[in-house]
Amino acid sequence: MLKSIVLLELIISIVLVSIISLISLDFTFSLYKQNQKNIILNIIKMDLESTKLFLNINKFDKISYKNKTIKYNNNILLQNVSKFNYSSSNDLTKVDICIYNKYEVCKQWIMKK
Repeated sequence: MLKSIVLLELIISIVLVSIISLISLDFTFSLYKQNQKNIILNIIKMDLESTKLFLNINKFDKISYKNKTIKYNNNILLQNVSKFNYSSSNDLTKVDICIYNKYEVCKQWIMKK
């Protein structure tokens, strides 16, 4: 009788440890996936912010947009651009830009010339 109770306790313990392990693995995997997504989004945001700083300093007349690439003076400025429009009026320039790299991030800026 005592051996059967000990065996039952052992089986229950193994089942509980297995369930807890599976739940923690699932949680760890979801954290990993979320972290990967956040890394990609933050890299895209940094690319957009650096492009904004570059455009604030330089003129728009040397910018071209072809084949999902923005070039400045025939040098690649930004790749994987899904949308790029700019319009100038008086001393302001409005820029709409979207980058797609697994996730799409869009920004709209209004800059002084």
